Amino acid sequence: MPTSDAEGKDWTLARFKKYQPRTVTDIGPGEGTYAKLLRPHEPDEPGVWWTAVEIHKPYVAKYKLRSTKTRKMYDQIHVEDVRESEGHTFHRDLVIAGDVLEHMSRGDAVALLQRIDAGPDDAPGAGHILVSLPIVEFVQGEVDCKRTAPASGTPSTRLPAGMGTQSRIVAACAGARPGSGPGSGMFCVRCRSVALAVVRQSVGC
Repeated sequence: MPTSDAEGKDWTLARFKKYQPRTVTDIGPGEGTYAKLLRPHEPDEPGVWWTAVEIHKPYVAKYKLRSTKTRKMYDQIHVEDVRESEGHTFHRDLVIAGDVLEHMSRGDAVALLQRIDAGPDDAPGAGHILVSLPIVEFVQGEVDCKRTAPASGTPSTRLPAGMGTQSRIVAACAGARPGSGPGSGMFCVRCRSVALAVVRQSVGC
């Protein structure tokens, strides 16, 4: 699914302005929701370097995800499954996982958050992590004649088994704002230590 629910985007923009990241990785950008929302508010010089990790190659051309001289989108694009991305992909001031973790199994989602926090062997992980998860049933259906869920068979119409607990834990962390109404999401931008604590709680360790 290339689109993202509108809930919480004003909160996200406020945090982007507050933390002023210089490097960003956007996981599963789809139609480029976060680049369109945040890039107009970044400083002119030296600017912000945006990396996208998009699993569905046709979206790159369809939604014009590459930056040009006249359009700010993504400066670097990796067409791959983020679960197989190199650790340096997460060595950023901000990593965004917006409406993407629900398309994975709970175990894969937690493991990915741990990798984002850890980063590569020779550098730290993300300075801040923004996570968006639907906290109610959010029907997404099929896109481009295929399901957006991974091969594991997890339905893309609702959170996979066990993810509901994780979303409540993340939603309870300081600074998160649960939404209300159908398809609403939760957004959380926190420092690395708090994000890791949330991950550890979600896996019970």
